[in-house]
Amino acid sequence: MRRTPTREASDRRRLPSVLLLVLGLGVPSAMAQVAARPAGPGDPRSPWLEYARAEDAGFSTAKLEAARAFADSLRSGAVFAVYKGRVFAAFGAVDRAFMAHSVRKSLAGALYGIAIAEKRLSLDATVAELGIDDEPPLTEGEKQARFRDLIAARSGIYHTAAYAASDQDDTRPARGSHAPGTFWFYNNWDFNAAETIYHRATGTDVVEAFAAKVAGPIGMEDYSAADGFLAFEPSLSKLPAHTFRISARDLARFGQLYLQEGMWGDRQVVPRDWVKESLRQHSDFGGGQGYGYLWWTYAPGSLGERYPLLNTQTISVARGTGGQALFVIPGLDMVVVHRGDTDHGRSVGGPQIWTLVEQLAAARDGGHSLAPPDEGGAAREPVASAPRPDVRCARSRQRATPGRRVRHDGRRQRADPSVHRRAAPLHVLSGPWRGPDVRPLATRVHDQGGPRRDADLHRGRRPRSRRACRPRAAGVRGTAEAVTTGPPGGRPDPP
Repeated sequence: MRRTPTREASDRRRLPSVLLLVLGLGVPSAMAQVAARPAGPGDPRSPWLEYARAEDAGFSTAKLEAARAFADSLRSGAVFAVYKGRVFAAFGAVDRAFMAHSVRKSLAGALYGIAIAEKRLSLDATVAELGIDDEPPLTEGEKQARFRDLIAARSGIYHTAAYAASDQDDTRPARGSHAPGTFWFYNNWDFNAAETIYHRATGTDVVEAFAAKVAGPIGMEDYSAADGFLAFEPSLSKLPAHTFRISARDLARFGQLYLQEGMWGDRQVVPRDWVKESLRQHSDFGGGQGYGYLWWTYAPGSLGERYPLLNTQTISVARGTGGQALFVIPGLDMVVVHRGDTDHGRSVGGPQIWTLVEQLAAARDGGHSLAPPDEGGAAREPVASAPRPDVRCARSRQRATPGRRVRHDGRRQRADPSVHRRAAPLHVLSGPWRGPDVRPLATRVHDQGGPRRDADLHRGRRPRSRRACRPRAAGVRGTAEAVTTGPPGGRPDPP
């Protein structure tokens, strides 16, 4: 029987990277209902399922192998790609909880939508009404910023912030230079304030609330609220940053949730209207690129000839320092996750990640449908993933060192053939994959020094590499509905 992954995050962070090529079948079509039923107290989690052959999903094995080799050359920490709710590629340590960095903001955004639907938060509540202040104090003009301005990075509050990169300090406008809602500037103060507001309004920490309201209902396998912590920098701001660690396969579930407009099984986990509003462009950087509510947006034609397939699509991206990226591509019914191993100083640049996603998307040559209709041509009813048995994990407590791996017990588990009729042979993708296609990375996890001490993170210390590798941010003028581009060179991190 397959083992059940534990939440021993500290062990997981030290695991050497392993390169996988897994082609899979998992949950049903995007914008519909996923195969995995919502997990609840006492219910088994619903693992990803995967195809045994790339061609069964209409993909080219050779092209996916080329994408794998490219990811290896980038020294990516993990890559996880889903087509029509089924896994078609998984490279690296897909179950390891990497630092989310600024992807945390998109994750927290789901909670804001839930709280607004529950009438605990209001988009139009001002900072003054919400009782938010800082040291040095906010001005009366700054206090007129609304909650919607904070999550759109349009608050006009240019206070220094905890857990921010140096480029924000270098490019931050003068305080009072722009009224709330009239100018886009990516400032961590806005996001930290939104998290603090949520905590006060609901009485629950963002990281803990995410576990209960999102991670649990959609069956995340590795996420633990214990992996989060508050990052304080009182010399800059009284408001802390709420940080996350999350695995590639769990982040893909979050992307699939948004691809399906907040629906998971028969449950609306995140309000549909909120998902649409979050992914809608609220600030236009020019050329079709912009920013929504905590998501980066790309319209068709905004990427240029460098990415011919992706350039035809509407794409939403959650991204963070060092190569953390979650791509939601409705037109291709696809979700792609890339993780950079910033724990070991191995960041990956934006253009390289976009190139990898282009390769993965272009690897589909066609082929038979992943979800054939039932007899008579009727649409197939939603199905449930094969449950994973309740088996204790036999993870070693031994720390990984160069040249030695932490081993796991576990075997491949067959899915119930009655669940997916007329489909190719299925396997459960759960836990570190040890099937016949496992291949080691050419690079070693420990080739640039030992792991950074997590105790430093819990004391609120930022990674030394953050200031060097955070994408540069700048401002965009205009109103919420009609904006104009700011100074030349001001567009943030084009692909």
